[in-house]
Order: sequence, then structure tokens, then C-alpha cells
Amino acid sequence: MTAPSFRLLLERHGGFAGVPLRAELKSADMAADASQRLWTLVERALRSPPGGTAPGQVRPPADSFTYRLTVVTPDQHDEYAFDESTVGSELRPLVQQLEQHLTM
Repeated sequence: MTAPSFRLLLERHGGFAGVPLRAELKSADMAADASQRLWTLVERALRSPPGGTAPGQVRPPADSFTYRLTVVTPDQHDEYAFDESTVGSELRPLVQQLEQHLTM
């Protein structure tokens, strides 16, 4: 299946410095094969959408990272909030790919 036109935004907060960073990638700015590879990571990651800490659960340590992932296609606009303790094996490759593009 061909990747749709998409925009991904990852915002990362926390860490020792507490400096918010963000990465934004658009399929329109990529070669078709790179866009397809990234979209495959998105589909794999969102089979089990990431979830944040449920009420009453222990919060992550103050110096850990929290994330907000936004996925925009012509047919959807979804946002997910989660912390580094909830980044599972399906989501980790996408987060790692997007973290390579983080800027202030």
C-alpha cells in the first residue's frame, strides 16, 4: 500500500535540561521510498496507540522525557501523549527516527 500524504510532529519535553524540542517531517519533502519507509513505521507504531499514565499510576521521574506525537493525513488528525516508560517495541523505531530530527 502506498503511503498517504502525511505530516508528523514529535514534541519532546523533560530530560535534565528540560528544553522542549520538536521534529516535523512531511512526506512532501521526502523521496517516495523514504516516505514509504517512515509511513510503515507509523502504521506499525499505531497498531497499539501509545498511551500516557493512567490516573493513580506512578508518574515518571522528573528528568524523564514526555512526548506528544501528531499524525496528520488528508483523512485524519490524531494526537498521542506518552512518556518514555510507555514507549514499547512497536513505537520505539518511529520515536527514534523522529528524534534524529529534533530541534529547538
